[in-house]
Amino acid sequence: MTKLFCLRSSIILIAIVLSGCASYSTIGIPAGEEFVLGEQENSSFRAELKNLSTETINVRAVDKSTGEQTQGFGLAGKGQTKLGVSRKETVILSNPTTKAVKVRAKLSRSVEGMRYQQMPKTEPTNDDPIKTSGVSGQPLHRDSLPSNNRMQAWPRR
Repeated sequence: MTKLFCLRSSIILIAIVLSGCASYSTIGIPAGEEFVLGEQENSSFRAELKNLSTETINVRAVDKSTGEQTQGFGLAGKGQTKLGVSRKETVILSNPTTKAVKVRAKLSRSVEGMRYQQMPKTEPTNDDPIKTSGVSGQPLHRDSLPSNNRMQAWPRR
């Protein structure tokens, strides 16, 4: 009877230790990079996140099929939050700062698909060009703008 009791106790202890190791992770995110979580996961999960640094990070969930953001917020330094993630979402932790940050994550279950990626550049695209003609560091005068960019005056009454 004591051998069976010891065997059961050992199995329970091993299960507790293994489940405890799998549930907490400390994620280091280098400056200007993102950590992608749950990219290949097919089940919903919950994540408790604690920002261990003093810098604010961005947390967002995106739809796996469309890439559109479904939820998002800034997580202040030393802040913590709970996040529910559906099976159709991927979580992205972004570090827009110039310093590396650390985030402690407690997941409700083992999650598939984790990787790092560079943050996308926020430069304008061809769809939204910035017009710089006529800008020389000097104040703009009405006559220095091309004729198609001149403001029309309201008619006087």
